[in-house]
Amino acid sequence: MILLIIFLIQITYVTLFTLRTIFVVRGKTQVAAVISVIEVFIYISGLSIVLSNLDNMFNLIVYCASYGFGIILGSYIEHKMALGFTQIQVITTNLSEGLPNILREQGFGVTSWVAEGRDGQRLVLNILAKRKCCDRLEETVKYFDPEAFIIAFEPTRFSGGFLAKKVTHVCSKIIDKHGKRESVEKVQQ
Repeated sequence: MILLIIFLIQITYVTLFTLRTIFVVRGKTQVAAVISVIEVFIYISGLSIVLSNLDNMFNLIVYCASYGFGIILGSYIEHKMALGFTQIQVITTNLSEGLPNILREQGFGVTSWVAEGRDGQRLVLNILAKRKCCDRLEETVKYFDPEAFIIAFEPTRFSGGFLAKKVTHVCSKIIDKHGKRESVEKVQQ
């Protein structure tokens, strides 16, 4: 029973630790501060149980192993929450304005220009999107050009432009009222 308690306490602590760290990196210090209060209480509780039961090596092993599980769980939760924004750069051989216009119609802010690559001209798209919209954005790009080169960056801050006000409403145009994603073909019609 003590092993299960140690496991649950440690996995909860490390999950909160991982989330707190991510919130700090994303600039959400108030949320991180609240999480840290809970995190420290759980940490001290778990550590005191382990230290008072050092006669059993399994307690220490479970304590250490659950640390790894906590990191995995915290990262999974953060990935599902998809906080923040991503800047996506797409490089495609499709030089038409079709893809940039469709992305704009979906509510994404797109800046595009023609660039010179090793094998000729390429269309470069610079797109700012909420992280939770990235999979849908990639699906749309791959539908038009399965060979497109896509790279994502996480901006630490941005300001100005029409997108600063509009970017919070982008996902509502891609996800229907029941929370289901529309197909690429349906969005294009």
